Amino acid sequence: MHLLSSAVRPLVLASAALATLAALAAFPGCGPGGSSSNSGGDQGSGDDRPPRFSGIGAADAITPADVTVSWPAARNFSGPPGSSSMIYKIYRALDAVSVLDESSLIFTTAPGVTVFADRGLPEFTTFYYRVEAVNTSGLQTETNKVTSARTPSQWMPGLVDYAVHVAPLWDTTSPAGNACLSCHDGSPAGGRLDLGSYAGVMIGTGTSGAPDSFVLVGDGAATWNEFLLRFTSNPLEHVEYDAQPSAIAAMQAPLTAWADEGALEHADGDPPVFEFDNVNNAGKYYGDFTPSGTVSVTFFHAADPESLPFGGDTTGQLEYHVYGGVDGAGIDWLNPAAMTVSNDARTSSTMTVEFSWPFNTGAFVVRAIDRAGGNVTVPAPDDPDYLELLALRRRNMSFNEREIVVRR
Repeated sequence: MHLLSSAVRPLVLASAALATLAALAAFPGCGPGGSSSNSGGDQGSGDDRPPRFSGIGAADAITPADVTVSWPAARNFSGPPGSSSMIYKIYRALDAVSVLDESSLIFTTAPGVTVFADRGLPEFTTFYYRVEAVNTSGLQTETNKVTSARTPSQWMPGLVDYAVHVAPLWDTTSPAGNACLSCHDGSPAGGRLDLGSYAGVMIGTGTSGAPDSFVLVGDGAATWNEFLLRFTSNPLEHVEYDAQPSAIAAMQAPLTAWADEGALEHADGDPPVFEFDNVNNAGKYYGDFTPSGTVSVTFFHAADPESLPFGGDTTGQLEYHVYGGVDGAGIDWLNPAAMTVSNDARTSSTMTVEFSWPFNTGAFVVRAIDRAGGNVTVPAPDDPDYLELLALRRRNMSFNEREIVVRR
């Protein structure tokens, strides 16, 4: 055994210590002044490259004046994720090109925030959004991924209330002083037609299980024609009104408007809404390409209890429009890719539409329109009144939306 002299031993030990410190310093978080790698913190790393970020996730209109923008969290290119220290820049413009310019920046988030509410926007307008991530070193991504959202028009509630606008019609008197309710009051002597209640009018000459009313829900013109047909089919009972045709003619406008709005007991004060947060609707909003190459979109029924037809059958209650584009930025908000009307929600909780789609990718949004909006006839796009009537038709469209993305 060879022992080092007392003079040499301190020099060797000092050299070994320096070598150990140098080795430790090669590992992040170790060595003098470093922190333990087991501290659990999600700190920025001072990365010298922009973060890893997939770009904007979605932009969803939630009211005629508000859009919610959301995105997945970014992380540092290397080292600790750094997600909690990441900030995001939100860009907005009126077209998909301008939103790529830095001048379209509208907001910078606090660290770690992954959602932004863009409020106070004009109605019936398409907005394009982009989101970029910035790390603690100030390095910003350039995903240039864009998506769009369209704010619907302000809600136009229904105007016709049965008790206020329709029920008084049955008090119309003939020259002899008799009114409709003089006979059709629900009593056995008045025959089977009961004009004394909303339910009686909707049941008509049928039964609650098999109504036979002159009211054709959603079609005011047809309702008026059926009313006249039944009125004139009993000339002896209604002969008193022959001398007062204007009294009957005065019924046309309120009856037609009432039926057009869905023949509801009370005026519809709320738009349809897709209840995405309802657990019963989970997994019922999706789409995909079919084996034949078409696109199939499935969605749950929008809720609009105020416009629920008499008897609870939702068939035809709402009209659904599916808007699509090759991606979120390319959605054509003026021309639906598909349209359909609601089936009976009592027997089917979802609806499915299938349509041709020539592209390999697609982003789709489903919106619902209630009776009042659905009865505005929209002319051809080259008609000078096209946009005005289109806006009117879509006033009663659902506000909230979610994108459905498909790929071949």
